[in-house]
Amino acid sequence: WRPIRTWAMAASLHHLFDRLPGAWSVARTIADERIGAGRFEGQALFRPQTETSLLYKETGELVIGAWRGPAYRQWLYVSSSAALSIFYPDGKTLLHRFELGAGESAEHTHLCGEDRYAAQLSSTGESGFALSYRVDGPSKRYALHTAYTR
Repeated sequence: WRPIRTWAMAASLHHLFDRLPGAWSVARTIADERIGAGRFEGQALFRPQTETSLLYKETGELVIGAWRGPAYRQWLYVSSSAALSIFYPDGKTLLHRFELGAGESAEHTHLCGEDRYAAQLSSTGESGFALSYRVDGPSKRYALHTAYTR
C-alpha cells in the first residue's frame, strides 16, 4: 500500500466526472496476502444514466494466484455538489463516497462487517485517473491499484 497523489481542489473531482463518459483502458494490480499477486486488464465503459449518474461496466481478464479467466463488474457513479459516490448496481447500496472539499485528498473508508475498506481516488492528468483500495480484516488483507487511461 502506498499513498497516491490526490486532488487539492474539489473542482477537480467535478471535472473528472465530466470526463468519465465513454471507454477507458483498465489495468489493475492486486496484492493479496492470502492468495498472492494478481492483475486485471480490460476495458471500462461509463454510460450516462441521468445528468448526474453514470453506469460503469468493466470487462477483461483476471489473473490471480493460479486462476486465469474472464471477469466483470458494474457500479453506479453519482455526482452531487458535495461528493462523487460509487454505488452497487442497485443504486441504493453505497460502496464509497468521496467528499468534495474534505482536504487535499479524495478518500473514503468504511467497515463491512469486521473488514475495513479504505479507498483513494487520484488524478493522473487529463487522460487518466486511479482508484486504490486497501482492505484489512480477519479474513481479508489485500490492496488493489487500478489505473484508467484513454
